[in-house]
Amino acid sequence: MLVGLSGGIDSAVVASIAVDALGAGNVQAFHAGTIFERWQQARCTALARNLGIELITIPISDVFDSYRKALAPAFGTRAPDVAEENIQARIRGNY
Repeated sequence: MLVGLSGGIDSAVVASIAVDALGAGNVQAFHAGTIFERWQQARCTALARNLGIELITIPISDVFDSYRKALAPAFGTRAPDVAEENIQARIRGNY
């Protein structure tokens, strides 16, 4: 089973249930990082280690930078906000 980890409680519970039901050898996790909250990677790494499952990290920074470049005319000089966080969620969803 492949489980996406976000660093939050919901994905941690799903991963724990999967390991309990299928065994650690049958569960793999992935984390598609964020540029806004670096603590998420540390949580995902710790969870995977504690559950005994493999964690694959899929970087999204290059794709995110492409989106920001393409959207620069619309975003202008505004400071990053929830719009950029939502773009990251869409990139992870596409992956």
